[in-house]
Amino acid sequence: MSDIANSIDRFFLDLIGTAIPGSVLLLGLWITFGQPQISGIILVFPPKSISDWIFWVIVGYIFGHAVLNLLEVKKVKSIVERIRNKYLKQERNNKRLIVPIKNWLGVVAESDYSKAELRYYRNIAMTIAPDNSELIYRFKAISKMNIGVALALSMLGVIWILLIVLNIFAPISIGLPAMNTFWQNVLTIVLLLLPVPLFIIGYDKFDNLSFYTPFHVAAAKVRSSEIVKNSEES
Repeated sequence: MSDIANSIDRFFLDLIGTAIPGSVLLLGLWITFGQPQISGIILVFPPKSISDWIFWVIVGYIFGHAVLNLLEVKKVKSIVERIRNKYLKQERNNKRLIVPIKNWLGVVAESDYSKAELRYYRNIAMTIAPDNSELIYRFKAISKMNIGVALALSMLGVIWILLIVLNIFAPISIGLPAMNTFWQNVLTIVLLLLPVPLFIIGYDKFDNLSFYTPFHVAAAKVRSSEIVKNSEES
């Protein structure tokens, strides 16, 4: 029964973490292009019925996968990682994280570790303390939602800028930027891009929590087992 509950929980976490970024992009495009009617489908926001909500969630989920797949593009991922490393990097003692795991394995700890080695010992840490896997999955889902919203807002900002440039040179006015004044367009772009760093901070925070929490939980479990063992021997 608990496995079924965990599966349902993970399904909804994945749905929320993917559909929210997709809905942000969908809503932004819908507003940008003047709330168009596509192939007889009228998008209504906010949704007024259950069927409207289901439609928004499904389309948002599809758009969300498209947004999150941007992280698979090396250039996009490298930009995100550069921002994290330059402005959000936290100094961590990796040896201190891995020592309890190595002690549990009966192996001597080294001075430093690569990211790949850290992931290997993280997997071992999760086998030592598997009870927190749902919490870690929740952290991962929240980090995914944050980076997805950041990417969606960035895409809308870029699309808005491209439409402004296109409307300058094209004879046909396209989308809402063509109807706005210059300063209205500038304000819109600023409002779209201003929250992006905050969502990247949220992504970094919860991604680190999902990555490093297994080490701390496993270390606590190893230490508690060592205390019990020592007390039994004495």
